[in-house]
Amino acid sequence: MGTEKHQDKPLSLQANNDAISQDRRNVLQAVAAALLLPLCPLYSAPVLATPVIEADVSARLAFKRMSQLLTGYQDLNPEMLEQLYEVFRQEPWGMDHLKRVDDKLSGVSDQNHVLARLDKGEHWFFGHFLTTWITGIYYHQSGNKMISYEHALMHEAFHDLRPTPGMSDQAFGYWSEAPLMHEAA
Repeated sequence: MGTEKHQDKPLSLQANNDAISQDRRNVLQAVAAALLLPLCPLYSAPVLATPVIEADVSARLAFKRMSQLLTGYQDLNPEMLEQLYEVFRQEPWGMDHLKRVDDKLSGVSDQNHVLARLDKGEHWFFGHFLTTWITGIYYHQSGNKMISYEHALMHEAFHDLRPTPGMSDQAFGYWSEAPLMHEAA
């Protein structure tokens, strides 16, 4: 039935109508997709995002636990912790080494034998991880990145004895008050 209709028309006109019909379909599909697009997150977000969010939270907690275990400090600066997590997460090997070292450390009761359980790559990661926490600098072949100077653990050893270099514990303007002069007797 539908083919009889097209047989009466010349082939060029028939092809033109088919092209217009296809264009109309494409436009209608695009409009329908555009109208339904705002509804997509309502259906897909809980299903698709939950495992990713849970995996990310789990990885962050593992990173925090490993940081506390390897540095020996329980009260690590949260901002530096987050910055270091992001830097290590961006490395292609970062999350793999993090998981492997965390798996080996989670079952260890005696922390003195941690290094003996690590292979060569994990041992390097362990040293790189500690160096970054202690100095606050992420050393990389493409260039070093300062993560945090003020919260680097190298300053914790002298925390009660002297302020962090470049950071004064005195009030602003303390240098402007003239010292008291004592007269010689």
